[in-house]
Amino acid sequence: MIGLDVQPWFSHGWLLLLVFSVTVLLVAALRKPCRRLFGTGRAFQLWLLPPLAMLASQLPHAAVAPVTVWSAMVSTVTSAASMLPVPAASVQAFDWRTWAAVLWLAGITASLLLAVRGQARYRRRLRGATFLDGMDSHYPVLRAAAADVGPALVGAWRSRIVLPADFEQRYSDVEQALILAHEAMHARRRDGRTGRLGRIFAAGFWFHPLAWWALSALRHDQELACDAAVLREHGAQRRSYANAMLK
Repeated sequence: MIGLDVQPWFSHGWLLLLVFSVTVLLVAALRKPCRRLFGTGRAFQLWLLPPLAMLASQLPHAAVAPVTVWSAMVSTVTSAASMLPVPAASVQAFDWRTWAAVLWLAGITASLLLAVRGQARYRRRLRGATFLDGMDSHYPVLRAAAADVGPALVGAWRSRIVLPADFEQRYSDVEQALILAHEAMHARRRDGRTGRLGRIFAAGFWFHPLAWWALSALRHDQELACDAAVLREHGAQRRSYANAMLK
């Protein structure tokens, strides 16, 4: 670890952290007004702002004065510890930036392992699920062995719809069609992939409370946008759709 230079990474990291915090707060302030003015679909697209802004912050920029000043400021903050009167032997033996990087990577690993564990636990509950034929769906449909599993869409890349064991008994014929339309809309919108990317972002900022709030808000807005998309195609069945979602 003595020869590992993590100062450039810290300079980029501080900038990414700042951009992430500012853009998430901006989305938090705009999502409800945007939902009222432009609809839930447009409001959900606000979540593109944090990753795009973070990407833009890392692109090469022209050497203008504000950027130079900001770079100097970041360099000063990230190198503050090196200016303290610490003996040379101690600096070589212990670099707080190196250990901070190790802690950050350990947190990412733990967060992703917890997510994988949760997925594995849910997939174990799908054991015994059987494929259903004759369903009006472009995606494979499975019936779970238990009544408390589904309706849900599983698989970020190969989407499948999972229905509870008592699907026919719980929902009317109209509600069944709307449930299938809801889960199929999630698949058409690639919501599984969006949720997976959101979870990876939260893992990258596992130490940041805003990251976990943003993940929850993203999922909430995702559901609202999906509902709005379904109702655009089945607007005459709003009451039945509401009953199905409540169930």
